[in-house]
Amino acid sequence: MASPAKEPSAHSISPGNRCPPFIDPGPPRIHVSFAAYDPSSDAAGIRISLVEHVTSLLATGTIEELVNKCIDIFMQFIFPNTPVCHEPTLRAGVSVFQLRSSADAVEPPLVARQLEALQQPVIEKTFTLITALCALVMSVAPEPYIPQNSTLALLFLRASRAMLLTYQEHDFEHPDWTSLIIRIWQSSATQNATGKNGEAHHYYGEASMLALRLRLYKETSVARESPLESQLLRSIFWLLYLSDKSAEAFDDRLCIINERVFNGELTLLESSNPAVPLLDMDRITSMPLLESRIQEGFLLKRRIWSAAVDLIAVIESRTWIQAQTSPSQTQTETAAVEANDEAADLSHLTEMYVEFAGLIDSFPPWLRNPDQYLDQHIDADVANYQKMCFWAQRSSIMMSFHTLKLVILQRCINHDAPGAMGLDHSQFSQHLRKIDIGQDFLSELQLVQRLRKVGTILLELAHNASNERIKTRAQSQLVQLLDVLVQLDSRASDELRGRQM
Repeated sequence: MASPAKEPSAHSISPGNRCPPFIDPGPPRIHVSFAAYDPSSDAAGIRISLVEHVTSLLATGTIEELVNKCIDIFMQFIFPNTPVCHEPTLRAGVSVFQLRSSADAVEPPLVARQLEALQQPVIEKTFTLITALCALVMSVAPEPYIPQNSTLALLFLRASRAMLLTYQEHDFEHPDWTSLIIRIWQSSATQNATGKNGEAHHYYGEASMLALRLRLYKETSVARESPLESQLLRSIFWLLYLSDKSAEAFDDRLCIINERVFNGELTLLESSNPAVPLLDMDRITSMPLLESRIQEGFLLKRRIWSAAVDLIAVIESRTWIQAQTSPSQTQTETAAVEANDEAADLSHLTEMYVEFAGLIDSFPPWLRNPDQYLDQHIDADVANYQKMCFWAQRSSIMMSFHTLKLVILQRCINHDAPGAMGLDHSQFSQHLRKIDIGQDFLSELQLVQRLRKVGTILLELAHNASNERIKTRAQSQLVQLLDVLVQLDSRASDELRGRQM
């Protein structure tokens, strides 16, 4: 007697498996507004509503073609900086946007309908995942790449949020890798498309809390039956860790994932061995060497952020240490102690800064100059694709590096330690160094990231610097920055222009 067929899992997406298409939309139904995030919304209605909305906006092509284009853009320009998803799963997930015609539909047998019902959580997760990715891509892609990108980004974002609410309780109880990355992408899309930082931080906080609840900072906690699931959880944790390092450096939101909550139990390895491919190896542009180089660059970026945040923490602690001087010490004793401490502090800070700055020297050759480091034995189109991936990653790393240099310089000035960066207390020398770093940043500018921080510092210089030449250069750089942001249709430009008025 044949054994019964194994029922599909209702808990997680099986990476790489093709998802069944939409259920038959049937006759016209009452419009389902996913914009209101109504938890009682019908899941099928949300999908159908999105497809109909998007189809009505598209001048040419289908929603499946649009989604595939978003995945293409993501894999070439965003994946190199956040290698935290499985390309075959994304490609297979496009099938959830297919609607069957009522005329072609055949009433399925009872068993088939039961199986379809069991698969619904998988379809819902897939839909939520893909729509979050599309919203993210559309929120940063220039208009020529995706016409009506702003309108479409909001539609996909609202559909993703609405669908997540239909299975959120189940998702909290049975989280997997999609539970984390969906919220991360929704957070980024919200910030880019709406400029609502509070809402964006809330979604990101949910992902961080899930990661802590799963104890993903421990190597034993990422062990899963599926090696791919383990690798994705590992990569997503390090992305969250990196993001919170950013928050700690910029002091712009609550830092959730940090060493204080690990209680010395941060045992998670940086990479798994052997690594499971995340790229779709059936595509001509993908190959194991490309992915390993992307992962190496991602690791370098994490180390740069860690070194910068450690340095900033030491700078911040200087004021606290100085405040602990004992009141029983005489003035002479206090002066001597402070002089010794000052010299030791500056020496330590300088060593840390040199170590941070030296990380750029460890750039692998394909990131040092992607145009010159190409494999001569591969197709020209493939070589060009890989070159763009490396340029996207290099741009992000260097923008982070120069932004962090500017933040570190400002912290050193605020805490009376400009000597750590080889500067004296002259305001002119400090302003000149800021201008030089701002120019380095603009030279590397390729993608929109961390622009508000640099723009804010340039804006302050343009208004308050006493030297007219410094003010003129700061204003010039600020105009360049705003022009780039306008071309990329970013909410960051609106914010900076509003503060410039």
